[in-house]
Amino acid sequence: MSALLTFRPGQSDLITITYKDSVGVAIPHSEIEDVRWIFRHSNGDTVLKCSKVSPAGWEDLKEHADAGKYTFEVLEEMGKDWANGEIHLEWWLKLTNPDFTEGFKPMDVIHYYDVVGTNYSNE
Repeated sequence: MSALLTFRPGQSDLITITYKDSVGVAIPHSEIEDVRWIFRHSNGDTVLKCSKVSPAGWEDLKEHADAGKYTFEVLEEMGKDWANGEIHLEWWLKLTNPDFTEGFKPMDVIHYYDVVGTNYSNE
C-alpha cells in the first residue's frame, strides 16, 4: 500500500489492505482476531475509525474471501467535513495466537490523503 491520493471533501474512495506474515504470505482470517484502521488528520484529530469487530463508534471493515484481505469504502458523507491537510492511515492487527499477548500490533502508518478544499459539499 503506497498510494498518496488527493481527496476532495464529498468524494468517496475504496481502500484494500492485505495482512501478510513475515515471509509475505497472507494471514488466514481464522488467525486474525481484529483489524483496526485509524484515519488521523495532521492536526491530530481522528477523522475516521474502522474495525473488523466494530466496537461502538467504529465503522465496519469488509472481510474478503482472500486470506488477510479487508476493504473499506470512505463514503461522501464521511469525508465531507474534513479540513484541508494531510490524512494519515494507521493500521493495526490483533492475532489469535497464544504466543502473541501484546494486544494490537501497529503494522504501518502512511500519509494516505492530501485533502484539498472544494465547494462540492456545500452544494
